[in-house]
Amino acid sequence: MVKGQNISVDLRRINIPCTAAIAAISFELGIVLNTPYLKSVNTDKFMLWLDLLRHEMKRQPFCLYLDNLSVHKTIRVREYCATHSIELLWAPVYSP
Repeated sequence: MVKGQNISVDLRRINIPCTAAIAAISFELGIVLNTPYLKSVNTDKFMLWLDLLRHEMKRQPFCLYLDNLSVHKTIRVREYCATHSIELLWAPVYSP
């Protein structure tokens, strides 16, 4: 391969399934919700997960610490969280 040359990958030949997971862990409650998803998480999946988490949290206000995944920062997610008393805290950029 030549430096700077684009490569292509035939995804049909890769036989490894992709799985994403979203989890909520509380100091007081332990694992509150742990949900695996096939493939990546989009805004719709994240919104459904937020609904499940609100149910687990008995619809009480809570704080959610998030990484900087673009799905977490959409207007829909921010408006939903503001409407349902979910405070969002963001991890510093490029931190685990």
